Amino acid sequence: MARQFKIKSGRPSFIRGAFGGIAVIANLFLGLYLCALGGLGLIVGGEMFFPLVPVSPEAAAVALLLLGLFAVVASALAISDGRLKRIPLLVWAAALFSGLTAAVFRGDYRFDGIESFKAHGWMLLGSFLLLCASWVRYKTPSRKRSLY
Repeated sequence: MARQFKIKSGRPSFIRGAFGGIAVIANLFLGLYLCALGGLGLIVGGEMFFPLVPVSPEAAAVALLLLGLFAVVASALAISDGRLKRIPLLVWAAALFSGLTAAVFRGDYRFDGIESFKAHGWMLLGSFLLLCASWVRYKTPSRKRSLY
């Protein structure tokens, strides 16, 4: 009688965990960056022109601060084991990707040349990778904790 070996299919959980961890860390740094920009805009008190966020220049600092705070909170929640607590990170990554995609099709957004187009393309690619990594983080099963 021939012995059958069952080979586990799929990627190792270490790779999934590392890819999901990259999403958490990258979104945390992005959120801190947006908080810093928004906080600086509030401290200076002037108008900010941030073309990727479709708000008036007077409200751009508050919008950046709120977006950054949401990203930081979503990243902090995504560290936990609960799958429901990982949903805000997925929502943030989807909103980021859809916002960068929509910016291309807005009539008031203009590229300043080929370098601006390339930079936006790299940001769009990065946000897509963050969306994929956030999805992986969402789908990664929780760790089994020992009873001891």
